[in-house]
Amino acid sequence: MKVLIVEDDADSRDFVVLVLEQQVPEAIAVSSAFEVFQVLI
Repeated sequence: MKVLIVEDDADSRDFVVLVLEQQVPEAIAVSSAFEVFQVLI
């Protein structure tokens, strides 16, 4: 399972990744909608 996290606040994004990586094999974090499109394409 992959999880894509979109959060513009770096500290919040890092915390969410830290928590999710304990349960999910692949957590990808980006900071904007533009980066979401780059990851998905």
